[in-house]
Amino acid sequence: MTTTLTPPSSRREDGDGSVQVHQDASLKIEEGALVIAVYGKGGIGKSTTSSNLSAAFSKLGKRVLQIGCDPKHDSTFTL
Repeated sequence: MTTTLTPPSSRREDGDGSVQVHQDASLKIEEGALVIAVYGKGGIGKSTTSSNLSAAFSKLGKRVLQIGCDPKHDSTFTL
């Protein structure tokens, strides 16, 4: 699998920005694939990324189960 990360072409005044992710169009998601986002630091986008992946896979017709274990952030509101 090839994933390309492209930095934003311009920055916001507050210094925040985004990274565009472009995946290889020939990427095939295997049946029963598992995606896990784990990291100890808070506020880095794990729940947001998980919710976005869940929504994207669902739109592709995949069956998705998202389990959130973060007691401070309920990810169901982002779906």
